[in-house]
Amino acid sequence: MKKKFIVFVLLIALLCVPTFTTAFAADQFHNGSNGLQEPITLNGSTQPLQISITHPVEVDYALAFTSNSYGKMFSSMQSPDITVTNNTAAPVKINVLTFQSQPGGDVQFTDVPWNSVPGYTINQQMDWTKLTAADSEKYICLYLDFKNRSDWVNPMPLGSYIYSYVTSPQLLGTLNSGISSSLKLVSYNGSAFKRAITAKHSLVLQFNLA
Repeated sequence: MKKKFIVFVLLIALLCVPTFTTAFAADQFHNGSNGLQEPITLNGSTQPLQISITHPVEVDYALAFTSNSYGKMFSSMQSPDITVTNNTAAPVKINVLTFQSQPGGDVQFTDVPWNSVPGYTINQQMDWTKLTAADSEKYICLYLDFKNRSDWVNPMPLGSYIYSYVTSPQLLGTLNSGISSSLKLVSYNGSAFKRAITAKHSLVLQFNLA
């Protein structure tokens, strides 16, 4: 039964794909008790797997301000999650290729490390409230963090984040097929805004088969 099934499949393939060619050996005859043995070469080919990812095209964020239990104002970011879904039939490795400030808004922020703002001593997030109005419109530090690290395979190290001031590619991790996971956007920024302003950042993700 197995031999008949294989022959049937080969016949269907030949009928459906007439561009394939099959080489036939000359008739072989053998008179003896050991039978006849003839090799058949099977030539296979593959098609590249198409990577399919679902992710947002644009994400809006707003910088809000509230007070803590001591009455001091501090900034909090309001932003939807950035959800990435791997629709590919294989695991996909995701890198952040670039994450940086872009022109196109009322101002273009300068991305800096959260604890290294020119002209200031920054030891904690609260220290960003020291920034003047001019510097509040100049400096920012954005970063990405996981909503759920367990969704990822070989994610970036615990305690590490994707920062906007880093200019080299940064590894997020690998998403298995059919997995959807979210990233949250966090900000360090000044609070002395005299006006409502707009600003833009660009986030470029790179996807490769793991």
